[in-house]
Amino acid sequence: MSQEEELTLRDFASIIRRRKQEFFSCWGIVFSVVLLYTFTRTPSYRASALVKVRAPDESSKSIDLGALNVSAGSTGFNVEELTSPQILQELARRMAPPDKMLNGEELNRQVQQINKRVNVDWSDRDQQLVLVSMVAPVARIAAAETNMLTQIMIEQVTQDTNAKAKKQREFIEDQLEEVQGRLRDSEDRLRRFQEKTGSHSVGGALLTRLTELRSRRALLAQKYTASYPELIEIASEMQEVEKQLQELPSQEIDVARITREVHLNEEMFTMLTKRLEDARILEAARTAPITLVDAAIEPSVPESPNKRYNLFVGLVGGLLLGLVVVLVRQHFDTSITPEEIQSYLQLPVLATIPHIERRHHNVARSGAAAREPDLMGAARSRLLAHFSPQSLHVEVHHLLRNNLMKNFAQNESLVFLFTSSVTGEGKSIAAANFAIAAAQVGIRTLLVDVDLRKPMQHQLFHIRQEPGITNYFYSTPRWENCLMPWEQIRKESPELQTAINVGGLANLTLMTAGKQPSNPVPFLSSDRFRQLIAAMRQRFPLIILDGAPALMFADCSILASHATGVILLYRYGRTPREILRRTHTQLVNSGAKVLGVVANDIAQGGIAVSDNYYRLYENYEKPYSPVAPTP
Repeated sequence: MSQEEELTLRDFASIIRRRKQEFFSCWGIVFSVVLLYTFTRTPSYRASALVKVRAPDESSKSIDLGALNVSAGSTGFNVEELTSPQILQELARRMAPPDKMLNGEELNRQVQQINKRVNVDWSDRDQQLVLVSMVAPVARIAAAETNMLTQIMIEQVTQDTNAKAKKQREFIEDQLEEVQGRLRDSEDRLRRFQEKTGSHSVGGALLTRLTELRSRRALLAQKYTASYPELIEIASEMQEVEKQLQELPSQEIDVARITREVHLNEEMFTMLTKRLEDARILEAARTAPITLVDAAIEPSVPESPNKRYNLFVGLVGGLLLGLVVVLVRQHFDTSITPEEIQSYLQLPVLATIPHIERRHHNVARSGAAAREPDLMGAARSRLLAHFSPQSLHVEVHHLLRNNLMKNFAQNESLVFLFTSSVTGEGKSIAAANFAIAAAQVGIRTLLVDVDLRKPMQHQLFHIRQEPGITNYFYSTPRWENCLMPWEQIRKESPELQTAINVGGLANLTLMTAGKQPSNPVPFLSSDRFRQLIAAMRQRFPLIILDGAPALMFADCSILASHATGVILLYRYGRTPREILRRTHTQLVNSGAKVLGVVANDIAQGGIAVSDNYYRLYENYEKPYSPVAPTP
């Protein structure tokens, strides 16, 4: 599946199977964090009470006193007043232990904590019901604090409202007493002036008319200009009244002024007397502005953490995060699947070698070596000599052998070069297992370790490194003296002494690398090496060369001229596709005939095509029980 193709559900399933460790790791981490948070966090319970706010009545409205107007309170209700510092301080004092007195910084700290836990807001659109709620770590405490808070709210608001009504009544009484005093003073001055001068209020009507005209002119001047006809008439009438007042004697004018003052005080006294009676009636009939509708009860479940919700979020969120992670990793993954190799490199996939777990353990080691992974022991356990003939691992290598040798004549001596792009792709193990698989079917096979940079075959078979191929060039006169047949391999190798002795392994011969040269290129390019390969072909029908990584060294480009074909090993998920293509291009440019690619270390579920095959084959595989030959 190339990255340009549209992903299907099967592709998604394949990606998740391939990266199931990453997928379940992400899911496990998210779910574990949510689980830890849910069960370690202190629970918080929320208790709620419902109170009703009475609509403003006449007692809470402004009383019209003319210039002496006073407001008894706001015409609306502000819910923020229910959480005033005075109310919260009273709650903190009542909820404190009896033997503990709160004051100063301790009281302020308690008020700040309560303010974080309390919430007051309208419960309906008509703004008549108020929901009062508090949060506490214990359900009983949450309900008790909420009920105590509503009780304090009702007491405090009722007390404030009564105080406002009393203040209003007292203000009217003070103003009434003041106006009454001014009325007595003005009446006395009028009486004394009249007794002294004998004048009566002849100009009082003129002064009253002049006052009315001035007030009317002030109102009209706010709307119209001076050229307005009614304003012109008022101005003319005012001039006439002022002229008449000037013609009156000064004593008459004084009498008119004092008389007008008496009338004004009388009107103010009458109005205040009426308002005082109204205020007394409303104060006596006043009811509580807020009342309790539903008291708070102990909550049965905590508000937070919500265990069901958190676990559901952790489960779904972990799965989604795991899916996102594997899809992102897949998007940036430059490796290539076996299904893509044929279209990407125009090469066939000769075999897909599954991942095989280690089948046995080495002798226990001590010290620092015991803490290091036994990589070589794990590699040896993957040799076919440890498996039964019906093992999947054996069948895959027989399939590789058939795919390689089917297009060549039986009497032709074949030389196959196994190589890879970089180190660690399993070319040495694949070459050794291919040699064992060929020997099992009766083909006389020679396995030659020509990876003179880092030879591995002697380590895989757990035998001595010398004499090998380089010893023939330096000291040994006959190359046959460097060969090691199967029986000798079994005698020297403690690993293979307990291996399954399947018939045909006597056809296997091994030639190790021998002493490592400082520069293998002159050695591999020599005529004597060419003559050695020719001599090997005359004796062995199948020669397998284990070469160095092709992209890193020029060795394989030289060895390819001696080989019938090159087999390119690719470890799935390790090497980027660009590196694989560069290796193939380099081999082709050197004149090598690349027969195909072997995909190595394919884990079950790693690829869609191989997954079902490997799963079904597990049910077919049986333990190997060799049958004794009939005498």
